[in-house]
Amino acid sequence: MAKDAKTKNEIKAEHKVQKAERRAAAAKAKKKANLSNTIILVSVILLFAVAIGLFGYKTVITSGIIDRCTTVVSSENFSVNNAMMTYYFNSVYQNFAGQYGSSLSSFGLDTSKDLKSQTSIDGQTSWYDYFMTQTESQVQQYLILAEAAKANGVELDEHDMHEIDELINDYKEGAKQYGYDANSYVKLIFGTAVKLSDMKDALVLAQLASKYSEELGESYEFTADDYAADYEAHPENYLKIDYLKYAFTAEKGDDGKVKEESKAEMKTKADTLAAVASAEDFNAYITNALTEEAKAELKEGEEVNADEIQAKVDTYKTEGALTNSLTGDDLKKWAASAAAGETYVDASDTTGTYTVYMLLTPEYKDTYVTKNGAYLFLSDTTYPSTDSANAGAGSAAKADEIIAEWEAAGKGEEAFLEMVEKYSEAGHAHLEENLTKDVPFADGLYAEDAAVGGVKKIYSESDKGTYLVYLAGDGVEAWEAAADTTLRNEAYSADFTEFAGIYWVYANEKNLDKVIPVAMSK
Repeated sequence: MAKDAKTKNEIKAEHKVQKAERRAAAAKAKKKANLSNTIILVSVILLFAVAIGLFGYKTVITSGIIDRCTTVVSSENFSVNNAMMTYYFNSVYQNFAGQYGSSLSSFGLDTSKDLKSQTSIDGQTSWYDYFMTQTESQVQQYLILAEAAKANGVELDEHDMHEIDELINDYKEGAKQYGYDANSYVKLIFGTAVKLSDMKDALVLAQLASKYSEELGESYEFTADDYAADYEAHPENYLKIDYLKYAFTAEKGDDGKVKEESKAEMKTKADTLAAVASAEDFNAYITNALTEEAKAELKEGEEVNADEIQAKVDTYKTEGALTNSLTGDDLKKWAASAAAGETYVDASDTTGTYTVYMLLTPEYKDTYVTKNGAYLFLSDTTYPSTDSANAGAGSAAKADEIIAEWEAAGKGEEAFLEMVEKYSEAGHAHLEENLTKDVPFADGLYAEDAAVGGVKKIYSESDKGTYLVYLAGDGVEAWEAAADTTLRNEAYSADFTEFAGIYWVYANEKNLDKVIPVAMSK
């Protein structure tokens, strides 16, 4: 926090006075301001239309000049115009489309059609309203955090601006690659209202909000006693189980109702599985059932693939699940008190579904010691392989080059962080604490031969790329890491709620409706 930063209470008191003054003036000025703005805007448009004709008028509209003069959301010291809002909106829209891809039709979303004419997943609002609600919420958070950053003396530095410039340069390079000038390329991706400068303005605001959010999160300090107290108060947030699970579902008739004879058959099968004596027998039953299903679907000359069957069997095992995540109070009570090897049938006579559980490990909290370290990621897309039989050869070869460069630089933490800064497509150029076994590069941290101060190379089939992982040492126990995350989230939420009460944000609903979604497909 800056040396001369004001306290929250001081800021809050000042803003109460400011709010009162604004409210007193707002009603009187609003009508006049709206009228004046309308006259000015219309005058500007008419002058342009007369001066440069119809073609010139169209150019003004598509250039985004009007959008840059139209404030959509604002706070005391910051504002988001229509061009910036268009960038934010289409980013949200495209991220959703990219995440769900071919599944979009199942949500009832057609990216080739007007978003305002399609009902969203909630069945009530349009897809335009759905994405705008998310965008508006995101932008309001940016403004609130930016105001808090300003009040506490937090500003973007050269490093922050360098990160933004690097992203901007990526778009400039993309424009060259596809034969566009930079602004035309950005307009193609984010909409005709958005120029490269608008994109940068939007990124600057988001970066300031993100920087203050990170600094705020890192400012909280908790002790082992804090972790223990939260565990005692909320054990359900920490206690876990490992279990096997397999379900039998009855067939339905042409009338859509569950067949009674099929329901009875499934219940018998569930009871048979629940009677097995061990996890080995449980898995053997599943293996046999899946094998018989596979045989029934084989074509002449084909054989059952044992490896595929085993891969499916493995999916019926769950490790490290919170007991509280199970559905149904009776099931939770059983899981909390059962011994290893005991089974339970979660029956639904209405749907004809009978799910068999076998507890592998009684309730526990994760006491393994987490790791501190850093990582960088190299994708196969960026470093493609010349060997079709080895898809990851390109990223792995680049990883070897970086390891050699790291060793030549003297090894150590500082040298590795320089490599992260220089090469990584994912990963932060600072040490990360309390990394659990859930991270995708966990094998590089928890391998038996992993050495403190050393680097390991890990290929990820799911992420399609190579991780380089630096091990700095041990962190806290895993359950304490979970408690730390919980307490930080609670503290951050409390602070943000307080900020939201201090820093006002105004959204012009009429202007929100003027954002134009980019056309993604036709």
